[in-house]
Amino acid sequence: MGPMKNKVLNHLLDYQPSRFQRKGCRWLRLSGVLSLIGLLSACQGTEWGEQLGRVVQPAVPAASPATSTPQLSSSPTPLPSPGLSSPQPTGVATVSPSPPLSPESSGRFVDLEAGSLVARSVNRLDQLGVFADLTGNEFQPQRSIRRGEFARWLVLANNAIHADEPSRQIRLGSASERPIFLDVPEEDPHFRYIQALGAAGLIDGDAHQEFRPNSLLSRAELIRMKAPLDLPPGQVKGSRQELEEGWGFTDVAQIPAEAVAPLVADRSLNNASTVLRTFGPIRTFNPFEPVSRGEAAIALSAFGERTAQDAVLQTPAPSLPDPTPEQESPESSESESEPEPSPPPAEPEQTADPEPDPSPDPTPAERATNPARPSPPEAAPGEIITPSESQP
Repeated sequence: MGPMKNKVLNHLLDYQPSRFQRKGCRWLRLSGVLSLIGLLSACQGTEWGEQLGRVVQPAVPAASPATSTPQLSSSPTPLPSPGLSSPQPTGVATVSPSPPLSPESSGRFVDLEAGSLVARSVNRLDQLGVFADLTGNEFQPQRSIRRGEFARWLVLANNAIHADEPSRQIRLGSASERPIFLDVPEEDPHFRYIQALGAAGLIDGDAHQEFRPNSLLSRAELIRMKAPLDLPPGQVKGSRQELEEGWGFTDVAQIPAEAVAPLVADRSLNNASTVLRTFGPIRTFNPFEPVSRGEAAIALSAFGERTAQDAVLQTPAPSLPDPTPEQESPESSESESEPEPSPPPAEPEQTADPEPDPSPDPTPAERATNPARPSPPEAAPGEIITPSESQP
């Protein structure tokens, strides 16, 4: 028993120091870390403290996992938020192109204010082919319009808006005709339209029998050229007194005599009046003020109660007959497929029945008794019947 006690005591002595040594090491480590933290906080902001922080930096994260772990547990919730915010700008970008999809801003002219009265009038007339002679993507609505160009647009707009009324169409002039106006020869690009208006009596020349196609169009000339196309014949009439009572312009005395009756007739159209639609509720008419290209487009966008918008809505009608042949084609194919299966089964059944009946029965009996009677096929059934009746 003596040696066993010595072994146990020696084992305890050996174990006890090692355990205390481990605890001492842990305390030493913790005290070292605390001392480093205190030293860093005391030397913070100094050059020596920055150098010491660089040396101790890799060891500091080891002491801060406890503080970082709760951040990791709470971070997954905000993580999807940046992911959700990224598709939001793309959705906004897809919504932004919606305004230019309006039919009013889909024209080819880029210098028009989208949605304005000028833009709507220009785009609708352009869809009707009135501005087919214009090249480029600028309409220049503020530029003044010349008389020859307005005559061309007037004829084209009238014929396009009244496309379904042949009685309202203006017949174009031909190069073989003698020019009505001396300053508008056949080589003029607007000859056919100016010639047509002159032949219809809608415009007159000046004292020299000239139209002046390169002169600027005035307000009085616009109403004088367009009013006969807004009203039925014979209704363009009126006096200066009626003009003053109807419009109340402050410059009635300055309006030319040839524009008095067209202005009175235009007032009878009420809201469809060219003056009201083009210039608005003005108090002074300013008869000699030049007309801009935008104002000309507004004036030509309607003739009386007929508008360019109505004409544009009627243009897609010819495209409707396209799907009709597609519907007729399956019907024709069905009608062709139905009669095909019916005739073949009926034909072989009818042809096969009569062939075997006469051939096998009469031939062996007739050729054995009477070799001279094989030619007539009708005698065979008679001879077969007679022996069968005599046997009983």
